Amino acid sequence: MKNPNQSQVNVENIDAVIERVMARQRDNEMSQGVTVREAADRYIKDHLSTLRTCKRLTVTLRKTMVKAYGKRKLASLTRADVRQLLDPMKAKKQASNFNGHRALFHGFLSFCVSEDLVVSNACHGIKTMKTKARAVTLKDVPLAKIWRASEQVAHGNIIRMLILTGQRRSEIGGLRWDQVDLENATVNIEAEEYKTGVPHSYPLGPIALEIIKACRKYDCDGVLRKNPYVFGKGRCPMRIYWAIKWNLDRATGDIGVKWTLHDLRRSAKTLWGDIGISADIGERLLGHAMPSIMAVYDRGKHTVRKRAAIESWEVYLVAKGIIPASAKVRKKAAAKLQEIENRMKSV
Repeated sequence: MKNPNQSQVNVENIDAVIERVMARQRDNEMSQGVTVREAADRYIKDHLSTLRTCKRLTVTLRKTMVKAYGKRKLASLTRADVRQLLDPMKAKKQASNFNGHRALFHGFLSFCVSEDLVVSNACHGIKTMKTKARAVTLKDVPLAKIWRASEQVAHGNIIRMLILTGQRRSEIGGLRWDQVDLENATVNIEAEEYKTGVPHSYPLGPIALEIIKACRKYDCDGVLRKNPYVFGKGRCPMRIYWAIKWNLDRATGDIGVKWTLHDLRRSAKTLWGDIGISADIGERLLGHAMPSIMAVYDRGKHTVRKRAAIESWEVYLVAKGIIPASAKVRKKAAAKLQEIENRMKSV
């Protein structure tokens, strides 16, 4: 008669054998597979190189995961290893920083899974941190202080352009001369260079146009210098925004609220609504991705309406004293602003 205990022993032996085989297979993968550095190089070449943010993401990946685990086999990477890179940001409650790095690591490891470089994504199970949307909106008095302070600091023209256009700091700091149409007072950015992946165009008001024209530099013999960037230093785009902000804070003093450069963009959009600029035109000026239905059916550039909105915005800035001007100019701007407001009330 067959001993039931013998069957149990055989099952246990089979399980043990399977476990040993799987362990041996994992060890073999770890010894024969690619390293984290090799996988990262492939990810950068095949994927990141196609993105507008390639340079920034490449530097971040190399300074974090590759620096920490570059020589290790990719298959040996665990969730705990990924957490070790992210936990310092979590401890400092840097939610945006944490989520940005997590997204980069998750994308990298997902790419490795799709390319059969590793079996599973070590980033799975690591949740994003909750972020609180900023609600700071700068009104007339703080904006006036910032404008005046920008006239006292290096690269303050970038700050004035942020107020005048509502664009992102990287788009102003990285603005190139070949994107500026001085004759038609317009900036045109190609789809592959823009965040949303669609072309972005916005008009320049008279004041913004003068700021850009003032950035043209000539040699002593009158020849225009070939610096590709409007506001960049040398032949590079502007990147030291922290230094500009630090100098601005020293020049403005306390304006009653802690603010960031991106708050200028939110403030512009908020105040545009106050002077009757439609939400639709405001979104198009900011370069936000339009809702799917609008993006499909409304292919218009709305050039005339966008230019009218930007010119009304400059009138508002002068009339409210945000942009310094003589009493006569301010009075004229105030009268024009009143006309705009009356026209909007009648609509």
